[in-house]
Amino acid sequence: MRNFHRDVILFLLAALPGYLVVLLLYGLLIPENLLNANLTSKRTTAGMLARRLEEANSYGAVDVLVIGSSHAYRGFDPRHFEAAGLRMFNLGSSAQTPTQSKVLLRKLLPQLQPKLVVFEMFPLSFSLDGIESSLDLISNGVRSADLLRTTLNQNNLKVYNTFAFHSLVDFMAIEIGTRKNDPLDVYVSGGFVGRTLQTNSPKSKEKENWVIDPFQQEEFEECIQLIQKAGCKLLLIYAPVNKSFYNSYTNQDQIVRNLTKGYTYFDFNTLVQVDDSLDFYDAHHLNQRGVDKFNSILLPMVLKELQDSVRNNTR
Repeated sequence: MRNFHRDVILFLLAALPGYLVVLLLYGLLIPENLLNANLTSKRTTAGMLARRLEEANSYGAVDVLVIGSSHAYRGFDPRHFEAAGLRMFNLGSSAQTPTQSKVLLRKLLPQLQPKLVVFEMFPLSFSLDGIESSLDLISNGVRSADLLRTTLNQNNLKVYNTFAFHSLVDFMAIEIGTRKNDPLDVYVSGGFVGRTLQTNSPKSKEKENWVIDPFQQEEFEECIQLIQKAGCKLLLIYAPVNKSFYNSYTNQDQIVRNLTKGYTYFDFNTLVQVDDSLDFYDAHHLNQRGVDKFNSILLPMVLKELQDSVRNNTR
């Protein structure tokens, strides 16, 4: 048995260099559309994460930090906050689950030093496996020890390959391709991605239940611990989505109550009047007109949270 274990270890050590060489050549030479099942070999641009992370590294301290899914970087506009005298940065990313939120908070919370963290609470983010979001972070330069642990937990071949490939090309300073940005998207300093006034055609949606992954709920609690340990105030926000989308999930209230128990939480689907056609560009993402409506209602609440925090700290 000892000989067997020794042989297995020796085989793995001998095979590893070959795997890395094949992976590197595979990612560099094969068109990405033929790699989709096994590897993300280009920098992804759907949410302009690379640009957001580059800006975050030199952005400095902020009043407000927003974290969450695409509803974060497409829903919270720094220009509205600036007009109210607040410096804000948006750390949202596509399909971000609490697992990736934790990685980004650990990486950037110390240097952004927010007074208030707004956590965008799209319930679907708590039911995803996080693979799409991990691929987004890995391909855009986030490969910390925390993300390595996430990669091992996800135990997914495409995530392993993407992590190894991008680590190799960065180590060897090899230039690789980047996917083209959506021409309808506009990046705004502070991490926001605006969408031109494209509208939506509402469609009915079948009723269903959301099932929360217990692991993501645990990761969410760890995110809150990180935020509180940093001395930041916390505000949980459910950004507006299309009414047919919102009403199709029959257990939504119960799930949100379980997740937000004990924390300040606002569901803006019940607080802001948005038009399912004119204020969205798809079933659950606001266009700029919708963002403007949402942010105008949000800002007084953010200002109140910050003022309450200041009063509490001066007592």
